[in-house]
Amino acid sequence: MNREFDKAKLFFESGLKEIEKSNFDKAEEEFFQSLKIIPNRPSTMYHLVNIYIFKEKFDKLTSLTNLLLKHFPNEGITKSLPAFGLFNEGKYQASVDLLIDVLNDKINDQDYLILSVFIAQVFRKLKKDSYAIKYYKKILIKEKNPNIYYNIACILSDNRKTKLAIKYFNKSLSLRPKDISCNWNLALCLLRSQNFKEGFEFYEYRWLTKRIKKKFTNIKSLFESKEPKNKNILIWSEQGFGDNINFSRFVIDLKNQNNNKIFFAAIKELKELFQFLSNEIQVISFEEAEKISFDFQISLMSLPRYLRIKNTNNINFYKLAINEKDNLQLDKSKKNIGISFSGNPNYYLDHARSIPFKYFEPIIQKKYNFYCLQKDIRSSDLEEFSKHDIKKLGHLDFYELAQYIKNLDFIITIDTSIAHLSGILNKKTFLLLDYNPDWRWFNNFNKTIWYPSFEIIKQKKKNDWKSVIDRVKNL
Repeated sequence: MNREFDKAKLFFESGLKEIEKSNFDKAEEEFFQSLKIIPNRPSTMYHLVNIYIFKEKFDKLTSLTNLLLKHFPNEGITKSLPAFGLFNEGKYQASVDLLIDVLNDKINDQDYLILSVFIAQVFRKLKKDSYAIKYYKKILIKEKNPNIYYNIACILSDNRKTKLAIKYFNKSLSLRPKDISCNWNLALCLLRSQNFKEGFEFYEYRWLTKRIKKKFTNIKSLFESKEPKNKNILIWSEQGFGDNINFSRFVIDLKNQNNNKIFFAAIKELKELFQFLSNEIQVISFEEAEKISFDFQISLMSLPRYLRIKNTNNINFYKLAINEKDNLQLDKSKKNIGISFSGNPNYYLDHARSIPFKYFEPIIQKKYNFYCLQKDIRSSDLEEFSKHDIKKLGHLDFYELAQYIKNLDFIITIDTSIAHLSGILNKKTFLLLDYNPDWRWFNNFNKTIWYPSFEIIKQKKKNDWKSVIDRVKNL
């Protein structure tokens, strides 16, 4: 028996270490292995249940029903099993009602904490964030938990309460300093609050999120240099098209700093466009970069940190002066307007930024010519979109699209690469933003330091695109 206990203990302790590193999937595996050996150990069961609730894996939670009924029949977590089923069915209010009944019953502290976490998550689904925070704070009265501070910070951030969110992210980090998600989200809040010095320092945590991989690690980092002169420096692209266009200004800033030879390894789709950044910047492909000898390298999104960008006064705008193209066949008898209403559906915040075309329809009037600049039309928008005479330009590459944008009268777009392309061309653009957009738009409601030609039109209430479109109609 002692041998079995020791084996289960090893899995259990390994699970605790994985939680410390925010490796919840691995922690789940370890706790599950421990539970298989000793199925009636409460601490193991509670940690496993907590992970399932935190990660919203309610199908796996219900798979524990037999174990819970057998070993913990009278515990609050077992009595709450129907609530998890209701949640899975989308019956959030019924789930909350049942959970409140269980919480008002006499249950142990461990059950109270776990179920309070769950009820807070259900209130988030009901879009009642203040109630979610209320239940999270009840937990904090009983224990100072880094996950709870983190969850509160995320809710506050989603509701544009950036300064307060920063406070709670820091509270979480005081208990678990190396938490990757917390440090990364703190970076975004610091940048949104225009604390660039700290924000771009914390932005380096992106390398630990596993979404982005470092390249050219065989070449010395530019951060290891001391005011390099007459050196070959490689800047390499990372992240999305919009990020690259937006941050390309810092490549010019670095070139303006000294006499180094600057090479910019660009994403292939943007290489032709970036040829026009500066005659003194050599834009190359990643394949070409592998064949050249460099003294130092730096990723594009790390340039603001290296350049010590401290405030908005340090952010410069450089208009991209591309070649003119004849024979675009634009009808000049009417205003020519470019539109973009949905982006890459795989982007994790696309649900907030993209606008169903039905909201866009009131803008489409026959007295104007409209050009759709986005690559694809979603199947859910296709029927309504097809009713209108809108010319599609999404098949063009970025450089070809830029030539059209340059000759249109103005652009109406959501926050995608189209917005940044229009902005770098200094084209008059109406940027339609959701309630809590990407950090780089700060809390601005009208103008932005990134692009002088932009006018921002932002949601005043979550998910309220109708009022945004109404304001566009009245321009």
